[in-house]
Amino acid sequence: MGQYKKIMNEEVYMKINMFEGARRITVLLQASFVLFFVGLAVFETPYVVLTYETKHPNEPFSYAENQECDYLNDESEYIERKMDGHEERNIRLCFRAMQFSDGEMLIPFKIDEGGKIWGGSKYSDEVKAYVKKKKFSFFLPSDVDQKYRKVWWDKRLSGLWDGVKILVAGYLSLLIFSFVVGWIVRGFMGIPMGKDFKISETVNNN
Repeated sequence: MGQYKKIMNEEVYMKINMFEGARRITVLLQASFVLFFVGLAVFETPYVVLTYETKHPNEPFSYAENQECDYLNDESEYIERKMDGHEERNIRLCFRAMQFSDGEMLIPFKIDEGGKIWGGSKYSDEVKAYVKKKKFSFFLPSDVDQKYRKVWWDKRLSGLWDGVKILVAGYLSLLIFSFVVGWIVRGFMGIPMGKDFKISETVNNN
């Protein structure tokens, strides 16, 4: 009788294809990951706080271009102001510290008749009283909506870009993780790359 080759035992077909299951789980995780970040990009609304600063007791508040307030030295006060359309704008008033002759960073809170500037730490009673009084002199400027929209879009675009980077990194990480795990398992089980089962051969000669 002739020679025949049996490439795969019949019992192999009865086994659970764990690699196919792992691939489906990976696809499900990837899809969930993508949907999660797409949802965040669509529905998340940036929280905007406009920062206005003053550097001097006699100086009015002006828009802070860098929108930062040094929490180590500067003092800040948060307020809300309503627009004509009854929309609220969150405002941070930043009282800038300055360096005095002794090298200390203090917040100027008074100028005496001789022109001497008095300063204190952000926790001093004098500075707290000055901040409380000064904040009532703040009025919303006419271009506040323009500033608000600019900061809103800057945060929105920055958040979207960060989301894209996280999405791509997470997606590729799942691919790499599934590949490495599959490669390790195939190596221990003696399964060739690209195959889901170990190939067994039976050769009979009559």
